[in-house]
Amino acid sequence: MAAISQKISPEEVLPLLARNVVVNGFQGGSGKPTEFLILLNWYMDQARELMTFAGPGGVIHISTCAEAKPLLPILGYRMKESCGPNAAVETTNADRAFLTIDSGFPLSELEETMRGGEPFNYPFASTRVPVLFGGNEWAAAEKNEKNGKKDLVDALLRDPGMARLYWAMSRMDNETRNALWQSQGLKKLVPVAAVLDFYGGHISVRAGKVIVPGGPKAESEWKDLVGVSPTSPGEFVSRLLAKDDGWMAAYFDALSRVSQKQQPYFTDSHHLRNFYEALRGKDLSPSPTRHSFRPDQGLFLLVNRLQLEANGQPHIPGGIEVWKETMRGKSDSKIVREWGKRAGGWNNPDQVVEGMVAISRVSSREGPLNAFLALVEIDRNRSPEQRLNPATARLLADKFERYGDQYLIFSEFPSLTNASIARFFAVADGLNKVPDRLVRADALGILQANVGLWQVLARQGQIPNAGVNESWMKVLNPFGTIQSSSQLFEAGRGSLGELIRAATGKPTVSQDEMIALLAGPGQTSPEGQQVRQEIGDGRFFHKQHVIDKLANDRYEGRFI
Repeated sequence: MAAISQKISPEEVLPLLARNVVVNGFQGGSGKPTEFLILLNWYMDQARELMTFAGPGGVIHISTCAEAKPLLPILGYRMKESCGPNAAVETTNADRAFLTIDSGFPLSELEETMRGGEPFNYPFASTRVPVLFGGNEWAAAEKNEKNGKKDLVDALLRDPGMARLYWAMSRMDNETRNALWQSQGLKKLVPVAAVLDFYGGHISVRAGKVIVPGGPKAESEWKDLVGVSPTSPGEFVSRLLAKDDGWMAAYFDALSRVSQKQQPYFTDSHHLRNFYEALRGKDLSPSPTRHSFRPDQGLFLLVNRLQLEANGQPHIPGGIEVWKETMRGKSDSKIVREWGKRAGGWNNPDQVVEGMVAISRVSSREGPLNAFLALVEIDRNRSPEQRLNPATARLLADKFERYGDQYLIFSEFPSLTNASIARFFAVADGLNKVPDRLVRADALGILQANVGLWQVLARQGQIPNAGVNESWMKVLNPFGTIQSSSQLFEAGRGSLGELIRAATGKPTVSQDEMIALLAGPGQTSPEGQQVRQEIGDGRFFHKQHVIDKLANDRYEGRFI
């Protein structure tokens, strides 16, 4: 009834109950219970009455019709006919009756007993489950006693803050959990339960102090930032969770997830405070615990994916000037516009990163931060000589909103040169300007299909690495001047021919040979040979389906 599997261990029962109350029990931020929680409370009330009726033996035992009469109101029924062969029951409380039937209570068997049949025996025993810190501790932490709560379960079902704290504490390790309980007590933690739930997963207390991002070298910086030393774990965590409506905890959590290689840069005494002030900004709204998902995913990606040079400085794709211009572009975000004004004074990589941290609070698939992260990935596996030059980086940043979904290709194949990347945009922009709407749609679809085939064959190594860049250009170039359907036909056939030649050395292949080519290169192991054979034989997909899919792709694709 509480949406908890019967296969779980006893230790998991209360944490999962608390979790389900948090997730499904209340409507938004109104605190109004959902139908799920209302029904669950009804079930609990009825279950307690049935348990009392069952007595110490844990069995509801009815021998005669008269013994059944006190039980019927608990079930939501009353006698319709008097005791005897025609004894029957009828509903008096529709809510209770619904619970009785929905929970599978054997009401028909009870009626048979009331008609003089065999005695009714129904096991209804309670089960004890472990409780964090003991039930009395949670009762003492309860802030609202007007409902006359009887135990921990009642508190979890009727108090979202208590449920969220229990769920958060259940996911912490014993040493950390006990340190917070002993130093702060549960009552002080209830107001910050939402923050602890969202961002408490990486809070760790060891040997009487909080383990902070950056390790012992960064403890003094965290002391200055939070206002309490990590050597006072209870006060430190309490301040951390409460400060700036949870943004400090979100920052701590994001940096806790950063690799040991990256952490020294972000926890440097100068960077730690500057980056946090940028993240915090002038307005704390919206709270980082307001929605179901954390709003700082941009920060999380930035601190984990930022590329550092050998000298410890962050790598800025294309150089600082590219991002000064990008930040000054049009934006619907007030934060981006404000930092766009400040970008004019940037003169070192740290300032670019600071700006990216600041706009990481902007929830958008587009925008300068997402473009920056995409370009960082494109440059990640490139040698210094192959990295994006300023012109290409500026082009990628400018085109990100329209073509960003295609950038994974440039990340996957670092041998694609700046000229090859620029050629892609030139061809795509040219096709988007074709006057005839149907020709334009067909041209973009066929180009996307051929590029997709090229990507498969290059990924599988059937296009040699040394030929990746040249084959890419040859697949694109035929689409450079398209104005009519006849030109498109020749371009599509020519592009596909170049693709086949790059992969096989032959100008053409049959349909069956093309399917075999897509099935992958030859395999040496028996299992690999079997899988490749089954794919080539069409057991994984019908050959005509593949051809139809490639044809239909001309109406799909994010860069159309």
